[in-house]
Amino acid sequence: SAGQSGGQKLADNTANAASTVFGVAVVGLTGAVGVATITSNAGILATVGPSASLTSSGAVLIDAKTRNTNNTATANEDGKGFSLALTASLMAAVAQDAAPVRVTIGGSVSTTSNSTTPGAAAIGVYANGTNFTDAEVEVLNLSLGISVGASVSDSEVQSPAAVEVIGSAGSSLSAVNGLVEMTATSNNHAKTHSNLASGGLLGAISVAVPTSLVSGQTDVSEDGSVAHSAGITIAASSTNFAESDDQAFSIGLIGAGAVIASDAEVTGTAGTDALVGPNSGSGASLTSTGNIQVLAYSNNTVGSSANSTAGSLA
Repeated sequence: SAGQSGGQKLADNTANAASTVFGVAVVGLTGAVGVATITSNAGILATVGPSASLTSSGAVLIDAKTRNTNNTATANEDGKGFSLALTASLMAAVAQDAAPVRVTIGGSVSTTSNSTTPGAAAIGVYANGTNFTDAEVEVLNLSLGISVGASVSDSEVQSPAAVEVIGSAGSSLSAVNGLVEMTATSNNHAKTHSNLASGGLLGAISVAVPTSLVSGQTDVSEDGSVAHSAGITIAASSTNFAESDDQAFSIGLIGAGAVIASDAEVTGTAGTDALVGPNSGSGASLTSTGNIQVLAYSNNTVGSSANSTAGSLA
């Protein structure tokens, strides 16, 4: 066909959970759990099947990508309690994203296009995913006796949330006069925030356990062949950020304690790889009259801020 052809899969997935709990009692116990999950079944997938054959005289674009709000999971929990004798609150927020963004080439794609423009190649195979998870907890407890506040926040871009381009064994790309590009680009951000305050005339305790993990990989793997081209670029690029920002405050006349156990990680599974023949070995081949580039870039950042304060007269 003339002009641009190919296939696109564009989508955005959003999951939200929020609750507010308020209690007043002689002895008050409050708690809530909010879970926002984007499952792996919500993947954004573009596939050229193994028996498919695409032929064009124009540029061919095959891509899968997030758009608009991208993949976003947020959980926000707010708990407040007051009691005469004992007040205790446990609030938990969980935000998880496991949705992959993936392009799979199983058949053959060919064009006579002479485009050599990066980002608008004769054959462009692109996966582009942005994932954001945010778990936030606010707890305020006051008591004329003993006050206890605890929070658990878990924010994860999980390992199934990969952004990847897969050229299967036996697949073929051909652009005699043009550029062939296969690129995967990701931006992954897992964030937790907790703010706890407990006050009791007899005693107060605040405990926060936040976890932020980025585990999704970004990769391009070519196990097939680029039979003809005027240039080839195979590139994987990722930006990964795991962030935790937490405060715990306690004050009591007799005793007080404030504890934060924070974990923020870009894990070992969040690799960024550009690979030729990882499974097919010598069955993979790249042929070009121009430059052949196989590139991988990654920017990984971890930020953790924890501030705990406790005060008492005893």
